[in-house]
This record gives sequence, C-alpha cells and structure tokens, in this order.
Amino acid sequence: MPVAAATAANKFHHYFTKSDDDGFLRCEGVKVQDVIDSVDKRPFYLYSKPQITRNFDAYHEALIGLQSIIGYAFKANNNLKILEHLRQLGCGVVLVSENELRLALRAGFDPTKCIFNGNGKLLEDLVLAAKERVFVC
Repeated sequence: MPVAAATAANKFHHYFTKSDDDGFLRCEGVKVQDVIDSVDKRPFYLYSKPQITRNFDAYHEALIGLQSIIGYAFKANNNLKILEHLRQLGCGVVLVSENELRLALRAGFDPTKCIFNGNGKLLEDLVLAAKERVFVC
C-alpha cells in the first residue's frame, strides 16, 4: 500500500473499525448495532464528533500563520448540532441562500466568519447579509 493511502487509511481507522473478536462494526469504539437498536427512526445518520474535530483541526493546523477562515459548506449538511460543534471549534460557514444565513445565525456563527457566495441572490438576501455584516462574494 502506498504511503499516502496508508496514512489516509490510518486517519479513517479512528472513525469506523470492525472488530476481529465479534465481527461488529464500531464507530469510535461504540458498536453500531447498539446504536441502531437504540433509535426509533430509520434511516438515521451516524456521525463521529471526534472525527469532525480531527478534520477541523487538520485544516486549522495547515493554515496556522495565514489570515484565513475555515468555511464549512453549509449545503453539505445543515444538521444544527454539527453546525454548533463546528462553530465552537472556530469554524465559519459558506452560505448560498437566505435560509442558510438565518440558520447559521441561529446556530450562533459569528457573521464575520460567514461567507455568502454564489450567483442569483435576491436583493432582500443581500440586504440581510449586509445588515448582519456577512462577507458577500
């Protein structure tokens, strides 16, 4: 296995593992079957908070010394708990709509770490972004 692939596999290994002892898939040491058995609504999404933190930390470390904003693409996942966690880590967000902007503000993001991007913006979207001091590009 090439070094880059081995390194990537090692980083992924933190998140999901399959036990050689019992054959069960685990996420951060927790048996996924136990999670499945404990939730009423299916399908569901299973996230690793420590892995999200590790991913953010890797970007943060790579950008030390540079004036930058790590902007999470809001459209990738607008789960409020994940957004709040990313905000607590110091992350900003990249937004493309008024609804995303409103949810980002609800999640407590610093408006100066919000980037309102894309074309086709309505005047009222731009006015809201300007009032909130959001960077528009």
